[in-house]
This record gives sequence, C-alpha cells and structure tokens, in this order.
Amino acid sequence: MLKILLVDDNPGDRQLFKDTLIESGIKHDLIECSSASNAFVKSTAEKPDIIFMDINMPKINGADYVRSLRNDPQMSAIPVIFLTGIVDRAQKKDLNIGGLMFAALGKPVNAGDLRSAIQEALNSK
Repeated sequence: MLKILLVDDNPGDRQLFKDTLIESGIKHDLIECSSASNAFVKSTAEKPDIIFMDINMPKINGADYVRSLRNDPQMSAIPVIFLTGIVDRAQKKDLNIGGLMFAALGKPVNAGDLRSAIQEALNSK
C-alpha cells in the first residue's frame, strides 16, 4: 500500500485531495498535516513513499520544507509533488526550488493527473 503524506493548511483542499485520491483507485495510506512544521515530524516518523505539498502556507512554506527535507540523508529521496493554485489546473508543470526541479499540479487535482503524477514520481525514484 502506498504511504502518502499530504501537507496543506486548507482543510477544504485536503478534503478535495482525499476525495480525488479515493476516486483514482490508488490503494493508499494517507497521512495528513496542516503545516510544514508538523510535516517534519510526520515525515520522519512515518517515512512516506511520496509527499504532496502545498506551496503557500503560513510560517514555513512548501519550498522551505523541501529544502530541509533534501538536506536530510534519510528523507532526501522521497518524491515531492507540489499542489498549488498558481499552476493552471489543466497543466502539469515543473517548479525550480533551490536549483532542484519538482513536479507541480494545479488545484484541484483530477484523478487521472494524480495517478500519472504518482506513477512518474515513483518510477523516477
């Protein structure tokens, strides 16, 4: 079963993601966090297979979280896909964060794009 960490400060966006994940048919164990600071603790304890991360969050944003994650040798290989309202929902885009490229999906995500993004991320691991 795929262990997914979802980090988003908006409860409505988290619920939409959960609904889409169920619709996608992917067998999963979902771990939710409402902040990047909480995600540090959860990702270390839970060792997710993949992380979906909102970019714009209060205090610690998604980009800062990923920079810290990449500096931890035990966590640096976990694929991260950003979820954002700044990317058109109909397109998948790559974002440059600190010189590293990350996939980004526009909110709300549809089931087909979610399945494709997960497959691509896990295949490139």
